Amino acid sequence: MKTKEFLRQYYWLDRSIRAEVERRDAWRRLAEGSPNVLRKDFGASSQGDRVSHFVAKAADLSEIIDRRVAKLLRLKKEVVLAIDTVEDPKLNEILKRRYIDLWAWGDIAEEMGYSRRYVWELHGEALRQVKIPAAAT
Repeated sequence: MKTKEFLRQYYWLDRSIRAEVERRDAWRRLAEGSPNVLRKDFGASSQGDRVSHFVAKAADLSEIIDRRVAKLLRLKKEVVLAIDTVEDPKLNEILKRRYIDLWAWGDIAEEMGYSRRYVWELHGEALRQVKIPAAAT
């Protein structure tokens, strides 16, 4: 696995969790009596059956989210350990802002007082210095 792919795993898993949280929250709103419940027929025979269905869907998604969050925390440790192999504090900071804090390039550049192009150049150098744990490759 390439360095950038390894570091981006955290971003993609975080994004996946956020999407599942949105889905779970939508099911919860339906279970709590959102007006949308009355507009759709989910094949249930009564309002109570529909609410039970919505609660069950939300609970299933909560379990999925919990598992993914646990995985995200483990992955974050691995990514931080890999980033910390970069000894230059400036390069290390760019990697953490981008891959852990999930900042946009423009925000990183502004925070550090550099142009976006220069941050990209530093980022390239930082990627070359990262040592990915053997277990992750």
